[in-house]
Amino acid sequence: MSVAGSQLLPSARAGGISLMAGVVLAFFPSLFTPGGWLVSPVDQSNYAETLEVLSRYSSLAHVTAMAAAISMLLYGYGLLGLLGLRAVPGSKFSSLLQFGVITSLFGWGIFLIAMGKRHMTVHLMQRSTGAGDPEMQDVLFNAALNGYADMAGLILAFLSIYPFASMMVGLGLARRFASMNIYKIASIGLFVVGAAGFINFVVAQHFPAIALDLLLGVNNSLLSLGALCLFIVGVGMYRQRRELLPDENAS
Repeated sequence: MSVAGSQLLPSARAGGISLMAGVVLAFFPSLFTPGGWLVSPVDQSNYAETLEVLSRYSSLAHVTAMAAAISMLLYGYGLLGLLGLRAVPGSKFSSLLQFGVITSLFGWGIFLIAMGKRHMTVHLMQRSTGAGDPEMQDVLFNAALNGYADMAGLILAFLSIYPFASMMVGLGLARRFASMNIYKIASIGLFVVGAAGFINFVVAQHFPAIALDLLLGVNNSLLSLGALCLFIVGVGMYRQRRELLPDENAS
């Protein structure tokens, strides 16, 4: 059975709705995660201070982590709707689209694991706050601190993968559009976001003198721009643009 004809893949319309819903839902945790932009902002590189904020707003921290996880699932289901797109005649980039979709799913899977780690660290902080024994409080806090470090490592793994996934998906989609329009611009935007994200990641690795907050701000801005591009692609899928339909369904 061909990938395009597999019943495991969503229709273009369902995939578009899923992508758009995932983008909208993802903005909630990006804005309201404790310690982030709006709720008691702290230096994210200060793990102990960040954990204290997460503990102070533990219910909100759990809700935002769950929302982030669900948004990744919606992203993944929506992008599966592009997996059935086949080669553009004469194009050498068609396989990049499918590889980019698979790479995106892998990266978002790592992010899901990171959100599970966040749930666990918040839970440990809740237990630590409620523990009457000071020694037990220290044990639980240290466990939460180690778990948060593990979560940060998983997010770094995600940040090392998403630039390549974004570039491949963007380039593969852009080649399907013969003329310039909002959907091709969004596809090119995904490629640009991926390239810029890769540069930002390399700078963070090799130039430690640059403020981490600046690099994190650039990364968050790129992720937001990439989400907007995915939303536009989702609109095109929902409207069943010919270029975003499996070839046997295209007219």
